[in-house]
Amino acid sequence: MSIIDIKQIEHLAKLSRLGISENEKESLAKDLSAILGFVEKLDKADVVGVLPASNAAGIFNAMRQDAADQYDRQKELVEAAPASKDNLVKVKAVFE
Repeated sequence: MSIIDIKQIEHLAKLSRLGISENEKESLAKDLSAILGFVEKLDKADVVGVLPASNAAGIFNAMRQDAADQYDRQKELVEAAPASKDNLVKVKAVFE
């Protein structure tokens, strides 16, 4: 089983710029070691003959095709805007 020590937790905390107390370091070391132990068990699982699956429910992509569409209500949109110029909606500047 992989064991995460306090030194590794301190290194991770430094990389992620997290302030972690001594109690939290010990708790995180224990928790992360348990997680890695579980991953090691999964790594040993016999998956010969098991087909890969993108999700357990078997649901496929239900989104529409990404295709360009003609927007025929531009005039209404520009007229409804608080400000417009040359048939375009005017907005406040994002950058100065």
